[in-house]
Amino acid sequence: MIDQFGFKVTDVNTGELKNYVTTFNGSTNILITDGYFGKDFSGNYSYWCADLLLGLYQTYSSFPYYPQNKLNRNGIHKGLVSNIDVFDGKLALSPSYVENAGGSSYTREGINVYNNSEWTYNEDRDFDGSDIVDICHVLIDRKDKTHMWASSWFSGLLEYKDNKLVAVYNHSNSAIPEIAPKRARTSGLAMDKDGNLWISGSDSKNYLTVYRKNGVFQNYEFDAPRFIRKIFVDKNNYVWILHERDGGITVFKHENFLNPQYKLLTKEVGSGALESNAVYSIAEDKDGKIWVGTTEGIRVFYNTSAIFNTSGFDSQPIKIVQDGNVELLLGKETVSSIVVDGANNKWCGTESGGVYCFSPDGLKQLYHFTKDNSPLNSNNVVEMNYDEVTGDIFIGTDLGVQSFRSTIIEGDEVYNNVYAYPNPVKPNYTGSVLVRGLVDKSVVKITDVSGNLVWETKSDGGQIEWPVTTLSGARVTSGVYIVYAATTDGEQKALTKVLVVN
Repeated sequence: MIDQFGFKVTDVNTGELKNYVTTFNGSTNILITDGYFGKDFSGNYSYWCADLLLGLYQTYSSFPYYPQNKLNRNGIHKGLVSNIDVFDGKLALSPSYVENAGGSSYTREGINVYNNSEWTYNEDRDFDGSDIVDICHVLIDRKDKTHMWASSWFSGLLEYKDNKLVAVYNHSNSAIPEIAPKRARTSGLAMDKDGNLWISGSDSKNYLTVYRKNGVFQNYEFDAPRFIRKIFVDKNNYVWILHERDGGITVFKHENFLNPQYKLLTKEVGSGALESNAVYSIAEDKDGKIWVGTTEGIRVFYNTSAIFNTSGFDSQPIKIVQDGNVELLLGKETVSSIVVDGANNKWCGTESGGVYCFSPDGLKQLYHFTKDNSPLNSNNVVEMNYDEVTGDIFIGTDLGVQSFRSTIIEGDEVYNNVYAYPNPVKPNYTGSVLVRGLVDKSVVKITDVSGNLVWETKSDGGQIEWPVTTLSGARVTSGVYIVYAATTDGEQKALTKVLVVN
């Protein structure tokens, strides 16, 4: 039987307790959901436990007398998520979610990487004899995806090449400040369009460091220490630094790393007009607007170029009509993550309400996933990200990571490789045909070989979904169908074909 502490094995005839598994190789942080006691393939009796955090493991007795063996599968090593980074079809996931009070989990868990449909786990836990604990952020290098950076709440900045730890930067060999004796605290990471790496360090006046692409570290000092989990660099090269402990947002700009300026945005009108000073998430949409998630919903900065002016830069709420009442978008939710997909839709993860998806302007709800109406494991969303290549929305919760495959992928700038799949469409296939490689907002028309119009639509992002029907909804007959795509101005055009066999 399973209880709140572990897995009990009892003799059904005598009621005698035979074993009580309450740890996994010494760790008491377990969430066992199912268990089994029986013979293995060798005829020996063993215990099998399924755990929400640790996965599936087996033992022949209780620890420490026999080892407990982890059964690896194509997934993450443990159900621990703090941030998710996606770039060019590759995903990296860090494990240590630091409480905004600064409390640490002291985990020595490594980084999970997903590439070419396979998960790998990085087991580097020390460097030159020093323990690496609490890896709280990971970032794939935008100039070289074999290169990764990670931040540690205690060990500083970590550098990886081909998933191997190759360097650690702290107060002794960089401008990253020492937060405590022999401790270099780093948290958020972001890379600007030039390839410079920006690093935040929580609870210090010197909470922003840049590792310039020329190999030089440079640190900046602010007016007061603040808590930081996330930072973000926008298209203007402004660095947005989020403060969850009612600290607002620090926006930082520089001129080639000289003449730095910063502005602290708060909920006061004329100073940012945030809905709340506790800021948890940020995203820049395709129109250059900055969407900010707080403990009281979402605010949008429509004029980011005016941030350093004396006025005209305040954020604005998104007002929606709910049950006849005007309400603020997610005004009762803590918005922990915001992601913009290829059609400029806004995906919002919340601390207790699951995942929402809204139209580009935020006025229409497209999806709302919870653990009650979907396979979502938990309504407590820690982090999300979007894969422009596959259309996957990766969702990290307090119980691990999942994905939702959207039909929306990033639109290309030009028509390079427009194709349809499946192709051919075989008999008894009941799904849709996807046409990929499109420019966003393409006008797509499908005709038969005689040129008669069969179906048409306009793409959101780089892909459309054809249900293999006519406009009236009837299944098309067997034959070859021509897919024509064109930009709205008609300057770019493309063509591909689909064979349908009924």
